[in-house]
Amino acid sequence: MKNLIIFTLFLCFNIPHSIAQEYLRLNRETSIRFEQANYNKNKHHFNIKPYLRSSNQNEDSCMCVSSNNLIISKIINNNLLQKKINTTNITINPIVDILPTLYVKSPKILHDYKLGISANMSIGRKLFINTDIFYGIASFSNKIDKFVDSTDIIPGYGKILSKNNSSNYEYYNISAYISFNWTDYLNLQGGIGKNFWGDGYRSLFLSDNSNNYPFAKATLDIWNLKYVWLFAALKDPDSEDVTKKLKHKLLFSHYLSWNATNWLNLNFFESIISNPVDSMGITYFNINYLNPVIFFRPIEFAGGSADNALLGFGAKLKLYKKYQLYGQLVIDEFMFSEIKANKNWWGNKYGFQAGMKIFGFADIHNLFARLEYNRVRPYTYSYSNSIMCYGSYYQALAHPQGANFEELLMQIHYFKNRYSLDFQASYIESGNDFDNISYGQNIYKPYTFRKDDYGNNFKQGLLSKFSNIGITASYLLNPKMNLAVQLNVNYRQEQFGNHNLSNYFISLGIRTLLYDNENI
Repeated sequence: MKNLIIFTLFLCFNIPHSIAQEYLRLNRETSIRFEQANYNKNKHHFNIKPYLRSSNQNEDSCMCVSSNNLIISKIINNNLLQKKINTTNITINPIVDILPTLYVKSPKILHDYKLGISANMSIGRKLFINTDIFYGIASFSNKIDKFVDSTDIIPGYGKILSKNNSSNYEYYNISAYISFNWTDYLNLQGGIGKNFWGDGYRSLFLSDNSNNYPFAKATLDIWNLKYVWLFAALKDPDSEDVTKKLKHKLLFSHYLSWNATNWLNLNFFESIISNPVDSMGITYFNINYLNPVIFFRPIEFAGGSADNALLGFGAKLKLYKKYQLYGQLVIDEFMFSEIKANKNWWGNKYGFQAGMKIFGFADIHNLFARLEYNRVRPYTYSYSNSIMCYGSYYQALAHPQGANFEELLMQIHYFKNRYSLDFQASYIESGNDFDNISYGQNIYKPYTFRKDDYGNNFKQGLLSKFSNIGITASYLLNPKMNLAVQLNVNYRQEQFGNHNLSNYFISLGIRTLLYDNENI
């Protein structure tokens, strides 16, 4: 507690006069444009997302399209509604998705319709408020259908409201936050949303894969350091409860990014999942987890708790300005003696990421390229009870594949003004469960169902191979609304056992760029 008081007094020492901080949308299109505009600036921490708009004030300047017609100019350049009263600025925009997808081999039309509203308000130089709410109707491929039917969860969005006879699911989604600049160095944020930590296409620390969750966050940005303290309320099933109802659990996370030099970034991560109700039904809360300047592992061991802790280390190396090498190492738990014994002990749970990014690829301005490899050992992120796994709403908080897999992916992205073209290719091999035995891929299956203590090999279980190739062409109809016309063409193939499934997906429509969504 003494450290907490000293830390708070240090932050209060500075008089605040920074501008109100609005967070950019957490999607890859927005993130790539931001990185391309700022990658050669040494003060930025690109591994902490979503980004702050105040860091990139002129991002829309090249996107204004002139028109002699005032109505058309307003439609394609301005907010739907905007009102300024003294130092208060209010904007309101629609959220619209009309993106039908043709499932070629079936043939079958998959629906993705959304209608909602996005409202923003900045008050003076210190406070910003955002609310996004929409109602959706969607249908999915057979694989996603099975997940939704068994969990009543729309991946990435939330619980279903209903399902009609046409296999269309109805749901709603809310994301909102309040951002407050306490000082020039400290931003406080609270709301419902997602976060992403890392330089990769994927993150082994914390990604935007799961549904929105309530959270409180403090971000300290001083000198060459950026430090994030995150507290979140999650929901998941309890494997010891036959009703399978979603129950509350808590996430406490720290992330430190350090620009050690102009060419080297080092980052450190720790996180803990805590069940606020123990096996006896007694409610408890470890207040020490709220301390922003300590490590969780000593507290966990000192308190004798059964909470689930993770540690991680990352780095990024800049070469010749436009080349970047990056990586992550996540450690769930391990014993060095067991690693040295080389008997494949189940408890050695860790994963790593290695990747490369190129800005101005082939000397073409705004052409971005990425190559990335991810590998995670069996049983990583899992626990003896499903509610304590590193997930939320039946979805992983890190890599969407869970564990016991390796992935190779490539991305090439080009944009100019409002136009963008994105090519992606990925290949994943994983070892899936069968015969009610956990082979370590499904983080929601308790590791007590493991096949053995030793002899746990990488990609053990039923080998599954998944390939995906996709091209997305977009045109931003209105950058203020994040409204775009999109054409997507995807080919997917999955092999497991004696099964070999493949299909083409083609979609065309308009979409508000809120989140990434790979669930087709």
